[in-house]
Amino acid sequence: MRMPLLDTPLPPGDALASDSVARVALQTRRPQDFELLLQGGFLVICESGCSVREFLCMQMGVCGDYTQIRIQTIFLNGKPVDDLDTAIVNPDDHLAFSAAMPGVVGATMRRGGYYAPMREGISLNAPDDVETTSGPECFVHVRLFNFLARELASTFLRRGLFVRGERFLEFLHNRQPAFYEGIGRASCNEKDMPPTALAERLAALPAMDAVFVQICEELVDVASAPAVQQ
Repeated sequence: MRMPLLDTPLPPGDALASDSVARVALQTRRPQDFELLLQGGFLVICESGCSVREFLCMQMGVCGDYTQIRIQTIFLNGKPVDDLDTAIVNPDDHLAFSAAMPGVVGATMRRGGYYAPMREGISLNAPDDVETTSGPECFVHVRLFNFLARELASTFLRRGLFVRGERFLEFLHNRQPAFYEGIGRASCNEKDMPPTALAERLAALPAMDAVFVQICEELVDVASAPAVQQ
């Protein structure tokens, strides 16, 4: 089911200035700890009229071999995408990205795969000579499945993403202490606070529909950092 970002829709350019959107900035050692949030879906701002390839590479910073090899399955508004250059992203579209999925279904949905003709009736069909245009900014819904949510968490969180307020609160309430230990600093609407106080602060906001979450700095996780050679 499609869920609007805000109870009262706003143009993308006005969202961050709205009292209905809480702005959360974090320093974190482990962006991958947010993978469940990304798997559940979020919104980003992008230029409308771009191709899926342009959306990934030029606007989100996911380029090259990663796009070609790691992202095996793409859905645009529920339809499998085979050609990233002819599939066009429009306002309020839904995009889903997945690494290789197991089984016959995974093989069938894989873009450009051997079994792709089996799903011809549900695949996205776009003209080969489509031209992309740089349109106004818009919201686009994104979901990252399986390993992609962990691997691309840093990329999307550095850029910043929007989630519904109640879902972000539920996410915070279900985290273990280790999650908060990985956060070096947290702020809500430019006010610093202990990471463990973030949920309480958000819940106290009188008119919060959505949260804009952004990593302002990634900290070195000492436990996983390589040893320094003497």
